[in-house]
Amino acid sequence: MGVLDKFDQSTKFSATVELILDKAVDAEWRKLAAELDDAAVRDHGSLAMPATTKIIQQMDALRDQVEASKVTFAFDQLDPFDYIELQAAHPPKPGVMADQLQGWDSKLFPRALIMETCVSVTDADGDTETEIPKAKWDALFPTLNLAQLDKLLGAAKGVNLNETSVPPSARSLHGSQDSGASLAQPSPGKARPRKGSAGGSRPTSPKSSGTKKAESPDS
Repeated sequence: MGVLDKFDQSTKFSATVELILDKAVDAEWRKLAAELDDAAVRDHGSLAMPATTKIIQQMDALRDQVEASKVTFAFDQLDPFDYIELQAAHPPKPGVMADQLQGWDSKLFPRALIMETCVSVTDADGDTETEIPKAKWDALFPTLNLAQLDKLLGAAKGVNLNETSVPPSARSLHGSQDSGASLAQPSPGKARPRKGSAGGSRPTSPKSSGTKKAESPDS
């Protein structure tokens, strides 16, 4: 295989982002979670734990609703020249310092980049749409908080701007971890001196070896 054949092996970046869109249900679940400690206090001395059990049942039901509101956004890299053209179509607004520093309209370009880069959306039931009308995006964006918008924009920018390099070896990554067994073989360390002689007898003590010490005349 020649070097030009490697051109045919070039692939595009892709990424996915999961968002919980029904934030009201999510907030209710978190509210109940914060009440668990108080429920445990009320249940003190009760084996049935009625207050705690009730809250847990409510939280499990809400969790199913939160899970059902999850949507997965899939992003694919644009043609690099399309990315440049899209950015040029949204120039910085005159007199807006943030726009001037970034080189593009800080409100319109992120929206356009997300819409152009997102290739599909899939819900918890597996229903997938690859054509998302602009009206749906216009309705969605105002309901997102900054953390959710940052996830979408991070994925949209990442698939277009991430660099590639040869990754480090897995062994070197494993060795940098604080937990888990190391792949490196343990060092045998220094050999301990063997006790006794080759025949297994114990070494003689200076007090017990040799000639018996002469007794004191006064003893």
